[in-house]
Amino acid sequence: MVLHELGHTAGLPNCKIKSCLMRDAKKRNPFDQETGFCSNCKKFLKSKGWKLI
Repeated sequence: MVLHELGHTAGLPNCKIKSCLMRDAKKRNPFDQETGFCSNCKKFLKSKGWKLI
């Protein structure tokens, strides 16, 4: 959840990909389905200087 909110702080909107940390939780807690940032969100964050592996 913290990474999701930090993503918003960096300028990322919610993502439509089910396994992405930036997906809209819609008042639920889908952590068992989220595996990390999707490739598009990861690319955006890297362009903002985030160091991701």
